[in-house]
Amino acid sequence: MKKNTTRYRVGLLIILLGLGFVLYPLTSIVLNHRMAAQRMESFQERENAIPHEEIARRKEVAHAYNDSLDGNVDGAVDPFDVKNYATVNPLDYEDGEVFGYLIVPKIDEMLPINLGASEYHLSLGTGHVDGTDLPVGGIGTRSVIAGHRGFTTRAMFRNLEKMEPGDRFTVHALGDILEYEVYDTEVIQPSEYQKLAAVPGQDTLTLLTCTPYMVNTERLLVNAKRVNAPEKVAETPETNEPAEEPMPATETTETTEAATETAEEGPDRRVLLQSYALLAVVFVLWVALLFVAWKLVRSFLHEGNKKRSHGND
Repeated sequence: MKKNTTRYRVGLLIILLGLGFVLYPLTSIVLNHRMAAQRMESFQERENAIPHEEIARRKEVAHAYNDSLDGNVDGAVDPFDVKNYATVNPLDYEDGEVFGYLIVPKIDEMLPINLGASEYHLSLGTGHVDGTDLPVGGIGTRSVIAGHRGFTTRAMFRNLEKMEPGDRFTVHALGDILEYEVYDTEVIQPSEYQKLAAVPGQDTLTLLTCTPYMVNTERLLVNAKRVNAPEKVAETPETNEPAEEPMPATETTETTEAATETAEEGPDRRVLLQSYALLAVVFVLWVALLFVAWKLVRSFLHEGNKKRSHGND
């Protein structure tokens, strides 16, 4: 009887460990997704506390760095092929310090942008690919932002293949909001880095990830062009500073209205279904884990009650 009880408990422990092993990444994905807005708000509060002179200096340094590239991508580094390389950091940001935020409504993602697409930075969110323009905008520039096609604890660019021409996303950095509209998507080989060269006369930005999913032998590019002049992020009340007036828009009223409509559309239906399905799976697994844990505790309580009962006899 005692041997059967031991086997029973060992079986329950194995089930608990298995459920915990599965639940950790799934629960982390759900929690990280729900905390994204709060993290971005904290980033904006920190950025709003930076003096305007310092923001202006950083912009000047960033644009000077972009000018030095002159549109070529000879120094571009494939972050998924080259590991542990020394990233370029013209703004002297600390390792892991957030430069900006990328908001992609279609795939329901709000991700931090770090300077340099190192392995560490890609584990935190997205990274600016070395050898391409910094994401501060400008005619004749092309910034490339890389992200994993899903990570252990975050979805990241898992659904990037759902992006289509006409979809929009925004970059929030150095007090500006830069809006981009997708004009095409493309699958390339890792060696075809020249595909990342700047487009003359255009302000473009490319989102980069691995494809096919779980195979990762090729690269998926989501190419977008700028559709607005930079809007200024309003100051938080704590700074007691008025919000700067937005720069005059370079697009027509129709374009502005279209941007609003696009933002209001929200995530793709398939992305929402995935999110709801994940929530359901996590809920069921947690219920199962708690049930198994209760069964395990109950077996010890039952044994204790039996011993006390025999002792009284």
